[in-house]
Amino acid sequence: MPLIKKYNISWHIGASLGLGLLVGACTTTAYTPDVAQRHPIVVKQAQQSMRLVVGARKTTLTRAQQNDLRAFASAYQDHGYGPLALSLPQKGRHSSAVRAAADQAKKALIANGLDWAVITEGHYDGPQAQNGSILLTFTRYVAQAKDCGQSWDNLAQSYNNRPSKNFGCALAANTAAMIADPYDLVQPRAQDPSSGARRQVIMDKYIAGKTTASEKSKEAQGTISDAVK
Repeated sequence: MPLIKKYNISWHIGASLGLGLLVGACTTTAYTPDVAQRHPIVVKQAQQSMRLVVGARKTTLTRAQQNDLRAFASAYQDHGYGPLALSLPQKGRHSSAVRAAADQAKKALIANGLDWAVITEGHYDGPQAQNGSILLTFTRYVAQAKDCGQSWDNLAQSYNNRPSKNFGCALAANTAAMIADPYDLVQPRAQDPSSGARRQVIMDKYIAGKTTASEKSKEAQGTISDAVK
């Protein structure tokens, strides 16, 4: 009669559970953090400045300076907030030439679309005041991704199966760079009123029993090519 070998069933169950826990510890579930929490987009105030150097015998602004003022006025119209400060040197040389250049600069800014009320005039003192420089400054808002690209992990080693600290950094940085006016993240702008003329056109079509959809042009038909059959 063959011998029947007895096994310790309780020992095998305990060993199986222990092995399962060990394997589970080695294969943790990947942790995917929220990009908005890891790299939030923050908005800060920044100063955009421009310096006009005025010579002792210069009575008019150069063509290059006039072009710079035109670009500076356009930048203020696009993303400027608050006053545009035009500062003259407190104790600089050739003050008469600086005064004449400042008046021309103010006229150039107004000619390029700025309201005279937003331009404020003042004085400053410092090293730049010695060469007769006129400083123009305004406040703008800048959007940046927080804690982006400040530290790097070894991507070849990930013992806890978690992503790098810079995970989502590129997405947040590109999103911040594409925002036309970062101040919209601080306070949304008011909604423009609807077009009454367009609404009346739709109502007239609806009353006449016509379709209210806009007509599509040939370019909007979605045809890949007439040569493709």
